Amino acid sequence: AMLMAFIALVAMLTAGPGWMGGMVGMESLSLQSILGTLLRPLAGAGRLTLTFYILQSIVFVPIFYGFGLGLWDDWSQATRLWVGLAAIAAQLAAAHLWLRHFRYGPIEWVWRVLTYWGRDIPFRRDSAEQSAA
Repeated sequence: AMLMAFIALVAMLTAGPGWMGGMVGMESLSLQSILGTLLRPLAGAGRLTLTFYILQSIVFVPIFYGFGLGLWDDWSQATRLWVGLAAIAAQLAAAHLWLRHFRYGPIEWVWRVLTYWGRDIPFRRDSAEQSAA
């Protein structure tokens, strides 16, 4: 709710009230529609985006670039597509499993600790939270 209010304020100040109304309307419709239901499985991966970004770089840069295996031109487009889709599926599954036990991704947690100057930022979920998740 606070994030939507902030986005609406920025939109109103930069693009005008028409754009802001459209943004708020689309957000409320997407949360209640079939689209929201279809997109819900992506939410976990969205909470681990920085971790996944770093992990993708660690895994795929050595595979595709010349200083590693250099496979960027050896694989067909179809092979690269299937590898990418498999990576996305693995990340969705990993995010679901990770967020059962932890509140944030590891890099997101470090970022939060550094942002809030090491205040008590819990990393693991409580047992009550784990049963609800």
